[in-house]
Amino acid sequence: MGKLITVSGCPRSGTSLMMLIMKEALGEDRIVGVDFPSMPTLRKLPSETEEQYELRKIAWHEKYPSVEADHERRKDLNPNGFWECQFTVGGAHRSLKNNALLDEIEASEEDKVCKIVSQGISRSEAQFIDRIVLMARHPRAVAKSQERLSRRLGVSNPKIGLVDLWGGIATGVGKVHTPKMFIEVTIGFALWYKENPDVPLLIVQFDDLIDDAENTLATVQDFVNDGYFAPAASLVDPDLNRSIPEDGREPDLMAEADEIYDMLLAKDWDGIIAYSNDPKTEHAKQTRQWLCLRSGIMTQRAFCVRCQAGVEGRLKIMKLAREQNIPWESRPCAFECGYDVESTPISIEESVANNHWKVR
Repeated sequence: MGKLITVSGCPRSGTSLMMLIMKEALGEDRIVGVDFPSMPTLRKLPSETEEQYELRKIAWHEKYPSVEADHERRKDLNPNGFWECQFTVGGAHRSLKNNALLDEIEASEEDKVCKIVSQGISRSEAQFIDRIVLMARHPRAVAKSQERLSRRLGVSNPKIGLVDLWGGIATGVGKVHTPKMFIEVTIGFALWYKENPDVPLLIVQFDDLIDDAENTLATVQDFVNDGYFAPAASLVDPDLNRSIPEDGREPDLMAEADEIYDMLLAKDWDGIIAYSNDPKTEHAKQTRQWLCLRSGIMTQRAFCVRCQAGVEGRLKIMKLAREQNIPWESRPCAFECGYDVESTPISIEESVANNHWKVR
């Protein structure tokens, strides 16, 4: 019964390069996935007239204006291909979408090779995975490599979506230069592997692959116990290590990412999990969210600190509360009642009685 030889790791850690190596060493027929997913297109429905189809195309392009540019950007990020499939992010697990492909893999006489990034591993069922080659790249280099990606910044309200509270500081598109993704997907992998310790695991450091491809791939071949990896060393271009680590922004979080990286290399799953449960880490302070009872916003520490700091930072939040008819005068502040891990919490009654929103 066939299973999956799985290439995993944080995005931008060398997973696509290892998939290219696997294709060379084991043959393309063993690869589950394609180099570049097809660009989304809109097909005419049999029931549509030409006019209806043209109208639907206009609406589709209005909704997804950057679909072509996004497709070309992905090609530019990895010119040699990503070799991804439906399991890559979603994970290998039984579902209506996955059943046919999983049946095909299980019916195969040989194991197949598949990329499932760390967040996909956490959604996978171990019964389908034969072994894992986990790519590990320093989080500072991963963060530098992710600068060409983009992210949405802001806080959200269930009714109206992303909310800009401080004139463009809260929302918009910004560069990704943070180890948050590395930390979060590594925590997810640690939780999964703690529950599935019998799955064979080889950690390959990206720098080792770039600096000493022949010996590193010899180790991979011994682990996979299949194929011929020596010729694939020629695919490793030293110039691929072009994202030079730098301290960058968020230095406190970078320091924590360094610790997570060391624990990953040591396979210290317990240490990573303990870190994820600590509410006083910089990562927890930056990512933990809760409901602001006075405004209806899902908020986090940075925004609550601004709200506490002065009236100007609260005006838009108060306006939002009024628009939703929230009786904020009688609501406590969740931040000062327990979510501020830097201060001693006050009682709900005290928070209501000394409502700082009433200060003018």
